[in-house]
Amino acid sequence: MRIIDVTNPQSPVLVGSFGANAIDVHVNGNRAYVLSGDPLQTDRSNTLIIYDISNPTLPVQLGSVSVFRAREVVVSGNYAYTAGDNDEKGVRCVNVSDPAHPVVVDSAYVASFTAQPLISGNLLNFFKREGPPTYEMGIVICDVGTPPGRLIKRGEMRSPWINFYCIQNPFLYAAFSAEEPFWKVDVSNPSNPTVVNKYDFPSAPQCYFFQGNYLYIGDMFRLYRYNVENPEAPVYLDFIKWAGITTLRVKDNIMYALSRWDGRFYVFDISDFSHSRRLAEYFPSGGSKDFDLRGNYVYLVTEDGKFQVINVANPSNPTRVGELRLPAIARDLYLPESGSVVYVAYGDGYTPPAVFKSSMYPIRPLPLS
Repeated sequence: MRIIDVTNPQSPVLVGSFGANAIDVHVNGNRAYVLSGDPLQTDRSNTLIIYDISNPTLPVQLGSVSVFRAREVVVSGNYAYTAGDNDEKGVRCVNVSDPAHPVVVDSAYVASFTAQPLISGNLLNFFKREGPPTYEMGIVICDVGTPPGRLIKRGEMRSPWINFYCIQNPFLYAAFSAEEPFWKVDVSNPSNPTVVNKYDFPSAPQCYFFQGNYLYIGDMFRLYRYNVENPEAPVYLDFIKWAGITTLRVKDNIMYALSRWDGRFYVFDISDFSHSRRLAEYFPSGGSKDFDLRGNYVYLVTEDGKFQVINVANPSNPTRVGELRLPAIARDLYLPESGSVVYVAYGDGYTPPAVFKSSMYPIRPLPLS
């Protein structure tokens, strides 16, 4: 487990570490609550370890407690809550008011698998999945405030497998891995969570991009366009067949996109979206991995470890004007809205993963750190 000082975002610094084989972590004030163990070994007991991080350069272990097969932790006030799988105790409540002696004070079996614990006020929400024969899935809501230290089930709602969810009271928003719409759920009455709207977006979206009142979403087979002038009621407009788009940008009716299937960078005229025309394509050696667009330049990283600058002032003729060799295979690229620095995450399994920082000077990009 490592502690990184990000006071200066342009120069993050490793300031401390501790030896926990971390599965999950939650920071609350000057304490870090770390689940330690082997996430691949479901038959081993994991441990919740509490550290004092008031001095980040020298974290101090305060106490620990066994939490069998726990995989995720969330903390609120004097209590930590863990969720895991194949555990007869299910969700646990741990009293951490005395960090030197944390104690499991309650547990609730609600399913053979629980995940994504999320606190909202006095309510603990999490995703559950039953084992055979039902394989039932859904969202469970527990009251953890009356009385404190107890897990009292208030309600649940069946759902498909959840990839991600969040809460903005009084609504819960859930995205699924199955071919399901995006759900908006009223949880103001925990005993009766109710679906109030379903947004029919594509299944398994790979990327998205907003431009003005339009939202573009690419999945494995198509690129869809929605009118989101009213964000409460997005309206589907049309789509084009273009498979495997993983990154896209739109500027002045010109769309720039990467395809996961062939690693090529494509330029389209979408002034008539339903009848979009391909203007150009660019294939860097090794294939494209990620890109971003600023002004007349595309900043692109490749599978074989290069950072390239492409001039797209003429969209029909994208031209490489600069290139820089990276220390390893690029994974992701981030370009801030302002400034002249680009950040590239890289790592190939042999070179330690890190972030590479470069100037954006088009003709000769310079490595900074």
